[in-house]
Amino acid sequence: MRVTPKKMWFNDPSALNFLSSSFFSSTSFTYQFLFLFKVSGVSVGYRRLLDLILPHSRSFGTIFIGFGINAILRPENALSFFELDYPTTRTEKSIIDSLMIVYGARDVFMGLTLYITAAYNNSRSLGWTLLAASGVAYVDGMVCWANGHGEWNHWGYAPMITVVGALLLGICDRK
Repeated sequence: MRVTPKKMWFNDPSALNFLSSSFFSSTSFTYQFLFLFKVSGVSVGYRRLLDLILPHSRSFGTIFIGFGINAILRPENALSFFELDYPTTRTEKSIIDSLMIVYGARDVFMGLTLYITAAYNNSRSLGWTLLAASGVAYVDGMVCWANGHGEWNHWGYAPMITVVGALLLGICDRK
């Protein structure tokens, strides 16, 4: 017997009858993921994977906003994430401070974009937005790599954003 996702309720004792092979061959990864939560003793109710990932995407938005505010208010500290030396001359400091404001505005914009996209609960839009944000982190890492050091300050978190974005796009869903 095939149980459609709309009729599955994990609080119902008869819900375990979807252990049949039809469940694993025709239901999306989202519902398999929820089944694993039920089997492990965690009752999450009938929720989509989006509901489980939304807090994480919002936390990525918070991180970006935090980095952006730091870059605007404390450019010397923000430059240390790129492992670059802060300039000593007044002219160079002025240029770097201005560029760090641009960098900070970019990060604040990315964070707000993640918050706004998450507010509309559209997994595809949020997934693409997260992939774009991870692309920015990869590029920042490549710039640091080209300068000789500091790339892992960016490449360390970029894969996490990529994975969450890909999951929201349904990369693990079965057709």
